[in-house]
Amino acid sequence: MTSQDMMIQIETLQVKAIEYFFTKHSNKVLEAAKEAFLKGIESSYREYGFDNWLLCDFEYEGQNMMTYYSQNQPVMALEKPILQTIKDSWFSYFEVFEIEGKSLIKDLFTKDDYRVENSELLSGGTVVAARLYPLEDKVYIEIFESFDAQLHQHVSGAVLAKYNEYCSQNGTIEIDTFIKSHSVLLYKFMNVFKNVSNLSEEDSEEEYMVYQSDYVFEDRDKIIDALSTEGCFEFLEKDSDYEIYSYTCNGVIVEILITQHKMEIEAPTESSRQIVKEKIETLLEGYINFVQDLTLQIDDIL
Repeated sequence: MTSQDMMIQIETLQVKAIEYFFTKHSNKVLEAAKEAFLKGIESSYREYGFDNWLLCDFEYEGQNMMTYYSQNQPVMALEKPILQTIKDSWFSYFEVFEIEGKSLIKDLFTKDDYRVENSELLSGGTVVAARLYPLEDKVYIEIFESFDAQLHQHVSGAVLAKYNEYCSQNGTIEIDTFIKSHSVLLYKFMNVFKNVSNLSEEDSEEEYMVYQSDYVFEDRDKIIDALSTEGCFEFLEKDSDYEIYSYTCNGVIVEILITQHKMEIEAPTESSRQIVKEKIETLLEGYINFVQDLTLQIDDIL
């Protein structure tokens, strides 16, 4: 069986399962699923990956659609391994490497490596949002979006923060268990990055803009301590001269650069800048002084 044949069989069985499910349930279930999928991100965003999440990970009355289908419909012998493959699949983010002319992917969170059968879909130096389907000793990949490798730090830092928060409140679980049971979080990040990217691509009359706000302060340690205790701010990287944090909450993703006595908020939109400015000024009241707002084109930054 070729990789293409395998993916066709997976898709065919998925279509059968979702069609059967909605012959037994009303559209209210679909509406509830969409509400859960889009909760916390802008309502104008398109629902990238929704069908896949609905099929594989969304649970209604304790069952996902593939389990519901297998328990209520006869499954042909040839379909059983495909059905199990879909049940065992998982969605995650993977970094793509080229090693000796062959593609290798590494899960950003578990750090596990995989070689996939349909590796022709991969391109080295990227990060892909994808679902892996394991079948016996082989693994197949379904890619939903490909991003620049710089996304690595943003998404891994944000997701790992959510994982640590969950473990502190509910007890420690393995990271792969968390990823599978909270896959909607990863889909939401994909939606935010994809929709913001589309806004930039569709705006043919304006160049890419960065909305920057500058602040000054005296005590850097107090700034760092305050950001470290607020859940929406996540540490990304550190050098001798600076530290970089991200603000990632409710679909807003903004980068914050902190040097010895200066802080810069760098946002992709004016609205996201205002949201983070209000948060920063409330959190750091008495410690920072506003300097200026800037609107920069990409040529100003490079």
